[in-house]
Amino acid sequence: QQVAPRRTALALRSSIRLQEVLTLCVAPNGPINWILVTPHGALLEAGGGSIEEMREFLREDLVLFGMLRMAFGGGRFRRVHWLFFHWAGPACPGVTLGRGNVRRAATKAILKPTSIDFFANALNEFTVEIVIEKVRRYAVVDGNDAQAASCFSVEAYEEAIKEDKAALAKEFGVAEEEGGGEGSSGGGAQLSLEEAVQLVRDKDSPFNWVLAAPC
Repeated sequence: QQVAPRRTALALRSSIRLQEVLTLCVAPNGPINWILVTPHGALLEAGGGSIEEMREFLREDLVLFGMLRMAFGGGRFRRVHWLFFHWAGPACPGVTLGRGNVRRAATKAILKPTSIDFFANALNEFTVEIVIEKVRRYAVVDGNDAQAASCFSVEAYEEAIKEDKAALAKEFGVAEEEGGGEGSSGGGAQLSLEEAVQLVRDKDSPFNWVLAAPC
């Protein structure tokens, strides 16, 4: 069975730059709702599939930083919060961990604005339910959205993702996904062999293999 190509920013438009995806993520209704960068600010990947898609790029031996736009509900009922994300993989070597962590402040200054900090050391610490609870607690403590705290649900989150994925399809000129669920995948631009090999060679890339069919 052929695996569908990724519907992420670099997979769909290899020339896209960090400032472009940052602009799309900061927009409350933009097509990008997550970004991952290396400690030195190089774009690793970005997309519109939120937490489940973002998790696919979290390598256990890397320190990464990112921005995550958490939206709930649709249309005029949509509520949005931006998180600064810090990942320190459980198998990250000590030297890599130290060098990466000292870049936190500098990277946070690039990935802005955000109002909530989120740290994870393992994938089971970064789930939809955990992040939603983090946002809900912030809304209650902050006081700006206390009456709407009950609106922060998985259902409202998934409703917002459907809008984000529709916006991504329009932005990148691809067909909308069927089903619209967070874990679904659809059509998109194929990487060239040269691009795929470059990703495998990149020590900061989450990819470590490539298969090619004979011409």
